Amino acid sequence: MSQGFEIPDPGKVAGRGNYTLSGGRYVLTDSLNIDDNSVPGLKTNQVELGWRTYRARWDAQVAAYYTWSDKEAVTNRTSLTVDVVDNKTRDYGLEGSLTWRANEQWSLGGTGHYVRSEIEDEDGNWQKNLVTAASLPNATAFVQWRDSQNSARLQGSHAFNIDDDAGDEIDGYTTFDLLTARELPLGRLNFSVTNLLDKQYDTVWGQRAQLFYGFENLFDFKGQGRTYTLTYSVDY
Repeated sequence: MSQGFEIPDPGKVAGRGNYTLSGGRYVLTDSLNIDDNSVPGLKTNQVELGWRTYRARWDAQVAAYYTWSDKEAVTNRTSLTVDVVDNKTRDYGLEGSLTWRANEQWSLGGTGHYVRSEIEDEDGNWQKNLVTAASLPNATAFVQWRDSQNSARLQGSHAFNIDDDAGDEIDGYTTFDLLTARELPLGRLNFSVTNLLDKQYDTVWGQRAQLFYGFENLFDFKGQGRTYTLTYSVDY
């Protein structure tokens, strides 16, 4: 069992406030000010139970967790404050990974993480938390080849869609990466291609910002396209 503290993020209301037209443009005259609004920590409790094993041909691990809190940070856009209110929230999920080594050169495996975020309503019933606060379940898979000097790894990552009871939704996406490495007499050379298929997608942050701020075009942030990276490193 563990316990942690979270500080509410006032940056989520950056730019929100009262504006006055002056000189042909709108000037922000009143906004959320940290100096005038102390932001308390939010206590969160968590319990976790897991299992792990290492074998000659395969490794595996799995863990279940449950996280809960009786306080929630609420941004008041009228008074321009971050308020902490009595509100029960919980997150629970299951995560695991598996790697299988077919021989000395080839291995494959993956990871998975299912998570559900909920909030208690006035009647004591648990409902889905808002997509602006909930995490996305995700999964990865990979295949890898290596010898004494070289390695190559192809991996795919998928974020699943989530929705809430308010009718909002965050769309997930799938990307693939290729990672290679070569051991040199001195140092290592790494070459990678991220977003190998040049997938076009909206970032999770951009989708949340559109829902939170209400400006679709302003926060239409796309994910990074195909990217090539070449690095050289020496351990000493």
